[in-house]
Amino acid sequence: MLRSSAKHLSHYKKVENDLVSRKKYYIDIPLPERIDRLGLVIHVEKGGVYLDEIEVLEVEGNSFEPSQESLISVDEITYDSNRRLKIQYQIEVSDARQSRVLEKNSNVSVVSIVDCFEKELGETHLAIKDYSLYSVDGLKLHGQLCLKIINSKEFSTLRLDSLIPFHAYEIKSQILRGGYEVHDAVVKLKNNSISMKSKSIAYLLIDVDKSAYSRDNSEALINVYLDDNPTALSFTLKKKECEKLLKPMDFNVWAYTANQPIWDDRNKINLARELSANGINIHTIHPRYIPKLGSDWTIAKKEELLKEVQIFDNNIEFFLWVTDWSLRKKYITLTEKGELAEESKSSIRDWLAEFNQFLNDENLSAKKMVLYPVDEPFGEKLVSLKAIISFLSEEISNIMIYANPSASRKGSASEKDLLEMAAANIFWQPSWKYIQKIWRAFFSTQC
Repeated sequence: MLRSSAKHLSHYKKVENDLVSRKKYYIDIPLPERIDRLGLVIHVEKGGVYLDEIEVLEVEGNSFEPSQESLISVDEITYDSNRRLKIQYQIEVSDARQSRVLEKNSNVSVVSIVDCFEKELGETHLAIKDYSLYSVDGLKLHGQLCLKIINSKEFSTLRLDSLIPFHAYEIKSQILRGGYEVHDAVVKLKNNSISMKSKSIAYLLIDVDKSAYSRDNSEALINVYLDDNPTALSFTLKKKECEKLLKPMDFNVWAYTANQPIWDDRNKINLARELSANGINIHTIHPRYIPKLGSDWTIAKKEELLKEVQIFDNNIEFFLWVTDWSLRKKYITLTEKGELAEESKSSIRDWLAEFNQFLNDENLSAKKMVLYPVDEPFGEKLVSLKAIISFLSEEISNIMIYANPSASRKGSASEKDLLEMAAANIFWQPSWKYIQKIWRAFFSTQC
């Protein structure tokens, strides 16, 4: 709020409504005199405005001609703005969440077991009594313990101790767009201990080594110390038997190598090997690596694409090419009959020619390639997918086409739609909700 004595210095008014959403614009507003405090009032007819940087420049004379040459690069501005925004989000989210929890535990420290896979980590507490961890023979599966520790006292040292072999990790929070907080990254504890600030919360992942599990059920104990005050957590280790599948399942975790900072250049290969070693045999190629319709398959683009494919070894059964050919994208239009327009067919033919040439040049198996043109089809997306599938099945019968129908309030794929698509070489992956609510019988015969 500005004081009533505030003096109007200058203004800027945009009359024409020609600004494009999600674009960057720069506005210069001249000020006739130097001021120590500046108030900025913004009015928008609709929508919103996001201010990134405000810079006050000293100018000689009464006029200022903006320089065509940027004093600082856009990348530097974006990096600096994102950095400061992230810090502010962290402060706001952390303060709000921790104060809410600490209100309930103002005088005592609390150690509890929580659900590792809960979206809001720490919201649901599990009963400590009769708690069990399982190890499954024949599979690389064994239970992990997720702990929530509330330190309501002064600065403390948290330490773990047990007679069973284990590894301990802190589950770190990460800030997503919009300030949403998730606990996802895990950092191994040094000497199984960490320092906790006063009035703070820590989340720990306890990975009990498989060697701790015997043939019979056994009791285990982990001591959690806040300074010298111990809390004993007792639970049962149980060993389970499980028949191995005769044929491995097709398994994907949607790990985009374009996601930073997890998939950086230092650990890409190691991450890919770890996924393959744990049964992941499908890899999804992010759209950024795939040439778009109407664009050239340049040498640089093909080298980047080949590098993406070669990250994984021969254990990969299928590569999903997320081509992103929806109606809202350029080069995809339909006729009144719901078929691809001739211009769209021509664009896709050109793309397929380059695609097949790329596979031949690099000696890549076409049987491993699955085109993923439209995501979660319903409504107009379903109409476009059916048109694309109909055309592709005539052009490339040896290439599979990915379809992942989903349940929506209206416009979900009907049985007739599924049967029409099934005439082509389809790689199905319907949502579980869609199968349960709509076409369980159809997919029991198809998958």
